[in-house]
Amino acid sequence: MIYIFFFFFKQKTAYEMLRSLVGSEMCIRDRWLLWPPPFEYPPAVIGPVGLFSVFFKFYDLMSGFSCPSSHILSRKRASRIFPQLDSSGLKYAQVFYEGQHNDARTNLAIALSAAQQGASISNYVEVVTLLKDGETGEVTGVKAMDKMTGQVFDVYSKAVLFCGGPFTDELRQLEDPNCQSAVSGAAGIHVVLPSYYCPKTIGMVDMATSDGRFLFFLPWLGHCLVGTTDSSHQPSMRPVPPEDEIQWIINEASKYLDKGLRVRRSDVLSAWSGIRPLLSDPNSDNTAAVSRDHVISVEPVTKTVFVAGGKWTTYREMAEEAVDKIIETKGLEAQLGCSTLEHRLIGYEGYHSNLAVELVQEWECAHEVAVHLASTYGGRAHDVLQLSEHTGALWPKRGVRLVDNYPYIEAEITYACRHELACTAEDLIARRTRLAFLNVAAARTAVPRVVEIMANELKWTDQRISDEIKATHGFIDTFGGPVPDKDPMHVKLRAATGADLEAIFNKIDTDGPGALDEAEIKSLAAELGFPLTSTELKNAMVMMDSNGDGQVELLEFVTWWNSHDHDKLQQAINAKIGVKGDTTGPGVLFG
Repeated sequence: MIYIFFFFFKQKTAYEMLRSLVGSEMCIRDRWLLWPPPFEYPPAVIGPVGLFSVFFKFYDLMSGFSCPSSHILSRKRASRIFPQLDSSGLKYAQVFYEGQHNDARTNLAIALSAAQQGASISNYVEVVTLLKDGETGEVTGVKAMDKMTGQVFDVYSKAVLFCGGPFTDELRQLEDPNCQSAVSGAAGIHVVLPSYYCPKTIGMVDMATSDGRFLFFLPWLGHCLVGTTDSSHQPSMRPVPPEDEIQWIINEASKYLDKGLRVRRSDVLSAWSGIRPLLSDPNSDNTAAVSRDHVISVEPVTKTVFVAGGKWTTYREMAEEAVDKIIETKGLEAQLGCSTLEHRLIGYEGYHSNLAVELVQEWECAHEVAVHLASTYGGRAHDVLQLSEHTGALWPKRGVRLVDNYPYIEAEITYACRHELACTAEDLIARRTRLAFLNVAAARTAVPRVVEIMANELKWTDQRISDEIKATHGFIDTFGGPVPDKDPMHVKLRAATGADLEAIFNKIDTDGPGALDEAEIKSLAAELGFPLTSTELKNAMVMMDSNGDGQVELLEFVTWWNSHDHDKLQQAINAKIGVKGDTTGPGVLFG
């Protein structure tokens, strides 16, 4: 039984206020009652016969009906809207709407908007220790280090607020090395596939995968994003997506797609792991529950306040409550009431629904580039294009692309250095643009040009240029790509995708009956450089031929491969046939 939700998306730009999320559902099942019930919520057993429709109407109400209403699609219509889907078991589809944004750009817009209102902000500055009042023990400031220069300096304040996300406990340990933990890490793995795997405006989520986690299948920034919900993980600044998780996601996603679509391991353009905090308040009487909501807590002795958790849709609420808590804790007096809802994010001014057309007409840039700039920079897109170079072509006349097939232009690098606090090439390929998250090969291609432009803007030395290129490629190494990661530290199961294994199987099966016999196995072993004795050949066949009929069929081959990673024959096949990152054939197994 497969249980799936569908999403329609309304793309939100960083400078628009995020609204409450509302969304869509599709159920593909062999019965109308669900067991075990989703969310471990017993009434959800009857969800498919009406409860979910009521639930999503409630979501419509929560959003103030700001998006189109949730509704039901027939199997036939759902198949037209999502033709990539295997609709053989589809009963109906329930559609709901949800917001989507570019999270890195939203984060940057919040910081720049705060600076616009008078806040002093700085990136690449690390708190190394806390400054305390010798008599009361209260924290009065921090000793900080500029990571770009190594300079250490003191910052004094009436109050100190920790906002460390999954690293909140590391900050709290600066004041008490033995403090009770408040945060546990949770990792979500994401895989990016080419855009043709899903429609541009609709996605889906399966709430009943093979291991019980949710699986999202969504359009994102012109690509198809497939990812899982949280699983326990130690917080890290450089989380690496495990190879077995990537393979599992591909295999799981393949279950929903039409049989004519072959999801190959080589189709993975990028893969990454994201860490989020799960919280409990150590200063509260009730610390048993781990929460995905935000927590604001005061350390009784030092009077520091920490806030962690929450969601993008509640960041203004979190900020307001954190400031209120500081005012209460420190006995301060608020001069004015909270005005966060009166302030739009940077880029809002000058934005309108036809801004992309306006950019094309005024700057003679490509429409794809204009759409990207309008959704990324809002009204400031004009400022970016003002820095753009002439292409030397008849059309488009402005906006030299950073890499082929992507809307990012070189002027964005210059703009980021001058107006968006970019300090490293990593900033540009990951957090000002999202190139590393979309396509690791394209990101590597862009690194030299990104560094060249930044070096000119920031006056880097030859040594800094060399160090920057090396560091940026090291950062990209933490992403997955079309070639699997063979590092044992990052691989647990090595479960190959069905499409990739079928390609390997077909290459070995030279006579084409759909099964391997002893002669083909013996011939392959000799070709690979280690002829098998009669005993060794018999042992190999025993491991592969599970039903003992003297032939190895595809399913048996897949089972053997995923169960015998240590096998010498498998390693040789992998090295001979599945190597070299060849993505032009039917599929690559272990590059």
